[in-house]
Amino acid sequence: MADLRIPIAPGVPHQVQRTRLDGREYVLAFRWSQREAQWYLDLRDAEGELLAGPIKLVVHWPLLESRRGARPEMPPGELMLVDGRQTPADPGLDELGDVVQLLYREASA
Repeated sequence: MADLRIPIAPGVPHQVQRTRLDGREYVLAFRWSQREAQWYLDLRDAEGELLAGPIKLVVHWPLLESRRGARPEMPPGELMLVDGRQTPADPGLDELGDVVQLLYREASA
């Protein structure tokens, strides 16, 4: 299985991108909640229909695992935040896409 790093611009509180995961196109919308000091993700299909969200972005936790059975259109692989620091923590506004990376582990090799 291969890991795909999903590029995210650090410090940008709202961003939307189209990304291919296991050969299918998805729309990823990242939103920073200033009130909670927390990142959230909405996952949509290529046509913009919401598949899952808001998903709280938590390090070292499978973000899609509990949501996969509800929708067959969900990506077959897994999204996970990885923090390379000695003491991992959920990313702050400027850390997502920098010291904390979003990876997609493909279901197919």
